[in-house]
Amino acid sequence: MANLASSSVTIVRAWTEGHVTGKDRKGALLTIAGAVTAGGTTNLMLASAMGFTKIESCGNFLIYTTATGITLRVVPAMPSLDGTVINTCDVAAAAGAAHMNVADVVIAAAESAQVEVHGYV
Repeated sequence: MANLASSSVTIVRAWTEGHVTGKDRKGALLTIAGAVTAGGTTNLMLASAMGFTKIESCGNFLIYTTATGITLRVVPAMPSLDGTVINTCDVAAAAGAAHMNVADVVIAAAESAQVEVHGYV
């Protein structure tokens, strides 16, 4: 596949975070459209595709059917040490495999995912 494209990302809500004089941190609830395979070490979920220069924290990916909104699965996620990508884990790996290794999350064409992200623009 390829890196996550910004055209696959939609901002549901966004807000500014910080103290009175330091409001340079951003939070956003994002939806990622279907037919996406990314989050591992090859197909990257770049911070820039999500509108950030650096991601400090993120929630897990909530993957649901686009038509009904029924939750299908939750995928653990966290930013890389330098904050330039979000990494996901393969919790559905085959028996005996390391389930928490960094691996692509697959969002099918009939699915979408939501994730809350915090960082800098």
